[in-house]
Amino acid sequence: MPRFEEVSDIMLRIEHNGVVATVSFDRGKKANALDLVSIRAPTEAARQLERDDTLRVAVLTGTAKMFCAGIDLSDRALWANNEPLIMQRTFAEGQSMCRAWASLPQLTIAAIDAQVFPIDLAHAQCDQFLRCRQLSTTHIE
Repeated sequence: MPRFEEVSDIMLRIEHNGVVATVSFDRGKKANALDLVSIRAPTEAARQLERDDTLRVAVLTGTAKMFCAGIDLSDRALWANNEPLIMQRTFAEGQSMCRAWASLPQLTIAAIDAQVFPIDLAHAQCDQFLRCRQLSTTHIE
């Protein structure tokens, strides 16, 4: 029987089904863009999975429309007052997220069935990338 848990305000959901955990990221209308708050949720999830000795596989997925859109460019907290320390903290959180997923002892799979920014393929830091029905990348010029 699958077990569900919310990690942070419906942004991230973990479904446990035997030895497999599926981590689904969904920021609703924000195209799964990471802001100063939501960037911590995937890190928390990875650390939680790391402590679970019953798991063998961790699957990371986004929504049907977007795996992840990268940094949330509309996040006022990130860009307000052009504060370099806030930007530095956000990028450090992103690095922590990458390290947390890269260091998981379980096999990690990024199940991508939507649009993705190339930088987010690096953010996923998974052992395997599974392209489902459709995969497209978007670039900012």
